[in-house]
Amino acid sequence: MVYREAALTDDDTAALLEFYGGCFGATAGLAGRVLVHRWAVAGGEVHRFAVDGATMPGWRPLGDVDWTWQAEDRDGGLVGEYADESGAWALSGAAWLPPADGEPDDVQLVPPDPTWPDQAATLIAELGAIVPAGLVRRWEHHGSTAVPDLPAKPVLDLLAEVEDEAAARQALVPALCGREVEYWRQDGAATYVGRWRWGGRRRYHLHVAAVGDPIWAGLTFRDRLRADAALRREYAALKADLAATLGADRERYTLAKGEFVARYSA
Repeated sequence: MVYREAALTDDDTAALLEFYGGCFGATAGLAGRVLVHRWAVAGGEVHRFAVDGATMPGWRPLGDVDWTWQAEDRDGGLVGEYADESGAWALSGAAWLPPADGEPDDVQLVPPDPTWPDQAATLIAELGAIVPAGLVRRWEHHGSTAVPDLPAKPVLDLLAEVEDEAAARQALVPALCGREVEYWRQDGAATYVGRWRWGGRRRYHLHVAAVGDPIWAGLTFRDRLRADAALRREYAALKADLAATLGADRERYTLAKGEFVARYSA
């Protein structure tokens, strides 16, 4: 098993990228599932990164723990949150390492596709049939695929409103996660990354958050892009430049767009 732990602050992006880059670098050639838990401490959080074996039906953290909740994901592996002598550990990542024939996960922009809104509507219906009834209060299609005439990664971005993300994950992680769907949490929002197959290209990002979370500002940005052709052209040019220079590093590509997105999200 690969196991690493580090105390990090959310605003130290370089340290976060270095830690997780090193963790995933250490998994080269391994099979199995990644599980990440975090515990809040003064000034930041302690991150626990672990990779267990290929089946993992009985995964347990190191040492004696008390489970806050525990469930099986769609592939039968255990997920959950727990407390030990250090503190209360919240699940912040669940993913499977890609198989040997996995596809690259780089940024590839494609021309705008007028069927993206219809694809999003179909996906919302598909996910709505999987998640517990009444859990999601509202669905939105956002991101570049929700904007006509804008080149984008062919990955549908959806935004789902829940009353409380921490409570919702107890239902959503078991319902959605498995080899083809990953779970990652950042601050008060969670992202479920759906792939076409295990280790395949991304199909969708489902962002889950309570109303009032900063992620909802993305709808303001979406609507401004829809209404302003000049802004769409400026954003398309920025994305093309960043994809050419940072396309192999999805996280840094996304971060590099942040200032522009924030400017038009207020």
